[in-house]
Amino acid sequence: AGRVGRMAGRSTTASGVAKGGGAAVYESDKAVHEYLQFHFATPETLVPWECRPAAALDFPKRCADAATRHVTGAKSKALDIGCAVGGATFEFAANFDEVVGIDFSRFHC
Repeated sequence: AGRVGRMAGRSTTASGVAKGGGAAVYESDKAVHEYLQFHFATPETLVPWECRPAAALDFPKRCADAATRHVTGAKSKALDIGCAVGGATFEFAANFDEVVGIDFSRFHC
């Protein structure tokens, strides 16, 4: 019983393919809340300690910036496939005229 209690409080991203794990973890409110926090919370909110690993934070922005650096010519359209809750999609919008983010979720359709 103790092991189950500890497991129940774990992050959805730490779940494996066991019962309720794998792709199923992305179909829960908990997963969506964690993704929203990961994509949109300030670094201070996400990791409130001064010794936080600053280089590991703002991942959606860093990904969008890295991808944008490889674009040559006009930055008119961007497609973010597998955008989750859209953190990188919003970051692309700062540099492109039109951005579409696509993700599949049975839970939120």
